[in-house]
Amino acid sequence: SDMAVMERTGDYKSKLVIKKGERNNCFYNTPHGDLVIGIFGEEIKSKFGEDKGEILLKYALDSNLQPISENTVEITVRKAE
Repeated sequence: SDMAVMERTGDYKSKLVIKKGERNNCFYNTPHGDLVIGIFGEEIKSKFGEDKGEILLKYALDSNLQPISENTVEITVRKAE
């Protein structure tokens, strides 16, 4: 897939929509107020089998078009025993 969503719940919510090759504006709640963060999806990969799977997300964050960070998230899942 060329899109992933990372959502944080609780007192400070956020929903980051990562779309490969696109920049999206996302709302990010913090204890000090709300921010609008730009997120540019660089790479999205996923591979799932019967018992396990892997997800790779690479994206860049910006605020007011000023770079904040470049990020990589790697998730490995496996069937519970």
